[in-house]
Amino acid sequence: MTVEGQVGATMNDNERAQSGQAQRRPHVILPDGGPASGERQSPSWASVMPEPPGLPPSAGAPVDDPGGPSVTAAWLRGLAASVGLGLLGAVFYVSLAVLVGAQIFPAVIVIGILCGAGLRVGGIAPGWPAGAVAAVSATVFLWAGAALARACADAMQSDGDLGAAISPYVTDPVTASARLFEETAFAVVLVVLTCAGAVLATQAYRPRGA
Repeated sequence: MTVEGQVGATMNDNERAQSGQAQRRPHVILPDGGPASGERQSPSWASVMPEPPGLPPSAGAPVDDPGGPSVTAAWLRGLAASVGLGLLGAVFYVSLAVLVGAQIFPAVIVIGILCGAGLRVGGIAPGWPAGAVAAVSATVFLWAGAALARACADAMQSDGDLGAAISPYVTDPVTASARLFEETAFAVVLVVLTCAGAVLATQAYRPRGA
């Protein structure tokens, strides 16, 4: 066989092998009558599917500063609301004592609840910092309410001079506070009750719209 014959036979063998591979290759039918050029298209039902969820923020995304101006403003609003509502609770306690003629000690929990609710109304998130601040504020207003209630009772029993009855709590508050309650243990119970109301309010109270 000549060289030209060998080359022709080899080319025929290659063509037969390529044609056999083409016959064995599976045919892919594209949906919706897609083009036969092999370009992929989305099926018609994909257009009605919801959008995929957004990706989480990257590690380099800016994070809000927990000590930023918004948090500071929330604390200022919360402290102002706590002081206002705590003062309202102390006035309620004194008014109840004047009307009844004696201090209604279980009513001290109202002072704590109002102080704690004031912080939450101002936008402060619940937690131990808010509970601690509310407890301290409630204790101060407990002392102020009890001192004013005792001064009112002393003024009604004497000549009715409220300024003279309340002056010892301003000039010497430590000595005057010793006679606010009959026993130290009883005073501790009242403080604990007030602080419990304050902490409970900061954890459980939900402002409207929150």
